[in-house]
Amino acid sequence: MLESANTAKMFAITSRVAMLSFSTKCSTESQETEKVIEAVRLAKETAPNLVIDG
Repeated sequence: MLESANTAKMFAITSRVAMLSFSTKCSTESQETEKVIEAVRLAKETAPNLVIDG
């Protein structure tokens, strides 16, 4: 995801990233949703200027 955002930047495209799972706004808890939550946290920490929804 971060590499794709960097590639888009090379072409003057503003990146917006959506992290998808089968759960909506923490409506359920599972290993899969916890992985997405952690991935969003890491991505925001790594690229704080990137618009990320998840």
